[in-house]
Amino acid sequence: MSVFIGSVEASRIALRTILDCAFNLDAIVTLPPEKASRHSDYVDLSDYARDAGVELIFSSQINSKTTLSKIGDLDPDYIFIIGWSQIFKSEGLSLAKIGSIGFHPSLLPKNRGRAVIPWTILQNIKTTGTSLFWLDPEVDSGDLLAQREFEVDALETAESLYGKHMTCLDSILREVLPKLKKKEYPRLAQDDKSATYCAKRTEEDGLIDWEQNAEAICRLVRAVSKPYPGAFSFYGSDKVIFWKAKYITNNNYWGTPGQIQEILEDKILVACGDQTLLEVSDIEWASLDSNAVLKKHNKFKN
Repeated sequence: MSVFIGSVEASRIALRTILDCAFNLDAIVTLPPEKASRHSDYVDLSDYARDAGVELIFSSQINSKTTLSKIGDLDPDYIFIIGWSQIFKSEGLSLAKIGSIGFHPSLLPKNRGRAVIPWTILQNIKTTGTSLFWLDPEVDSGDLLAQREFEVDALETAESLYGKHMTCLDSILREVLPKLKKKEYPRLAQDDKSATYCAKRTEEDGLIDWEQNAEAICRLVRAVSKPYPGAFSFYGSDKVIFWKAKYITNNNYWGTPGQIQEILEDKILVACGDQTLLEVSDIEWASLDSNAVLKKHNKFKN
């Protein structure tokens, strides 16, 4: 008997795997559709509940008395919490007779905390991995069930890194679920002395500082690209999001940071703080008439 809690793409991947493995599932707890704006990668799990013939419970506050009562009535052996932003408190964790299981996109105990995929790219980490672990009242500190390690490419984007984690999440679950069915409960304690922590990031953290070097700005663009809100700047009063960027070391231009050096058909060359160029493309303008905006200004600003 188990309950699944989640509301994003990682939730969909994990739920699909749990159902593929014929693991006993009694209910799915998820965000109601009207709360979809909480997550840039929100996924409606209603169809999964209907197709699997399991109870669907909508909740916007996972620790509310109503939600906990509904979960408690099911008397679950396991609670899977994959893709839920709120911390599931001790009262909820205690409802699982055997334990509650979570997923984290790092090689725990490294990079506990929030916004781990963007931070992985911003930290310029070469190797990371996916962790499945037993939840406890602390943040990402429970015993490990399994981990899968992989390399981070030099030009990794948030989207490509997210995809690697989803592949690993599926693989790890297919390894762990049969063990749980056989009443095997892998546990490896984390080394708290080796723990590092990632702070919460907000949409505003994607604001580009053109005084930085082009490599650092390029890394920011990759780190907060889709499914995250994107790296952005301002052109006059117009907000501009850059979804793709690369830096050019063979630079024949000199300009002040943020100054536009050349406008091409589908990309713009911008000077950075170290006098290298950033080539930005896949540009999203707040204004509907970007050509009119380009005639008024020649510089992006912080």
